[in-house]
Amino acid sequence: MNSPKLASPGLVTLSTAVIGGLNDCRSIKALWAVVYRVIRLTLPYHSLSFYFNYLSPGPAFRVFHGQPVPGSLVPWLVRRRLSPAPAFLRRHPRIKIYRLRHLFPDAQTLFNSDYYTQVMRVEGWHSKLGLGFWKVNELVALLVFRRTPEQGEFSAHEVNFLEQLHPHVFRALRRIQSYESAAVLQSGLSTCLDALGIGVMMFDWNLQIAFKNQAAETLCVECAFGAERARQLNIKRSFTIPRAVEEALRVAAQMGAVLAKLRIESRIKLARLFH
Repeated sequence: MNSPKLASPGLVTLSTAVIGGLNDCRSIKALWAVVYRVIRLTLPYHSLSFYFNYLSPGPAFRVFHGQPVPGSLVPWLVRRRLSPAPAFLRRHPRIKIYRLRHLFPDAQTLFNSDYYTQVMRVEGWHSKLGLGFWKVNELVALLVFRRTPEQGEFSAHEVNFLEQLHPHVFRALRRIQSYESAAVLQSGLSTCLDALGIGVMMFDWNLQIAFKNQAAETLCVECAFGAERARQLNIKRSFTIPRAVEEALRVAAQMGAVLAKLRIESRIKLARLFH
């Protein structure tokens, strides 16, 4: 799928709406939707791919394409097997932008390669640019653009736009990773505690429920309505925090406020001693 070509690539800038859209993303799929929409409206391309865990194909590997994908994975597996990009990226950790000329030393080597004859020429593209997102030496994601000879090479203005876009996408990636890690941790914790049959509720600093397992929900409903009636109720819909727990939370909040005040006063006294 080709995006419309810009009349003036130099006018490409990041809008507040684009940045806000990236900040609102809560999943990899949502992030891809925003990135794809932005690229589609700003930069011409022959094909576009967004890879996650590109160097570690396995259960965590994911890829989104801005063009129709084949019904079989074979063409993509062939592309990966023939591509010099994985080896290049392992040799150059933290590289932000690379082009086709970084993968092949000269045009003759490129034209004689299986990558050119079995991938580039077959798919119909001529140039390539990769935008890498690294966490230390780990390649978190890779955004790859491919272009036809008619679409030309990437201009300095277009590369500058991608460099502006990079930190905003990276922040969204880091945030999504933290969400997904927390979800996996909570799922594992829930499974473990449910197996034990112990009622557990966890509260955040604002005393809002951050986690509760099924046993805790059942105990709370039984405490509020009695065991006999609780068996006739929908536990999820009837869930309520018992008054004793609410009172304990209020006491804990008061104690926390007192301790926080004491810590602040102690720091002030120490600061005065050393001045």
